Amino acid sequence: MKLVKQNNVFLRKFNPKMYEKYSWLCGSSITNKLYCWPCLLFSKKESSVWSLAQCGYDDLNNLHTAAGRHDKTASHLTAFLAHNTFGQTRINVLLDNQKSIAITKHNEQVNRNREILRRLIRATCFLVVQEIPFRGHDESENSRNRGNYIELAYF
Repeated sequence: MKLVKQNNVFLRKFNPKMYEKYSWLCGSSITNKLYCWPCLLFSKKESSVWSLAQCGYDDLNNLHTAAGRHDKTASHLTAFLAHNTFGQTRINVLLDNQKSIAITKHNEQVNRNREILRRLIRATCFLVVQEIPFRGHDESENSRNRGNYIELAYF
């Protein structure tokens, strides 16, 4: 930061060496504000002025203090770690995980279907052994007795 005197007014200018000191620092020439690049991309909390795209940091008088404080926050460290590890997970590992999840869900559905089929087979065997008719006279939805097979299946 430099103090420059223009028309008897001291203006504070940003020193680009700050980018070397804080590797996460980024700035916008449109908004004339500074941001934390990892926090902009990966922060889950939007409470920090460094991570909100609509806010940004513009107090150059306290930049060293604020940047040093932000550098030690838990949300910044989490976002910085996510930024550094982004893209390092191999795609085949992620696909293998997704495939194992799909196989697990398929196996659960197969087990549910087997249980339903097991119940229907038991109902059929019971009716055959007892020599009881499967169908009733009225199998409509409003009927009180829709037939032995349907009543056993819903029992």
